Amino acid sequence: MNNTHQNEQNDQETKKILDELKIAYKSINSLQKTPTHRKIALELEQKMRKLQKQAATKTNE
Repeated sequence: MNNTHQNEQNDQETKKILDELKIAYKSINSLQKTPTHRKIALELEQKMRKLQKQAATKTNE
């Protein structure tokens, strides 16, 4: 029971992080005026996709 509760808590934290990353990505993406901005947006997108894959893997287990 405790393990299930902890998994639910981890899932909620993962979702919160993903939501924050999406907001940050959209904000930075709208500012893509310089190569540096584009690089930051690309790095955030890669991290976001990695976290989404990890979250999907956890929910499939």
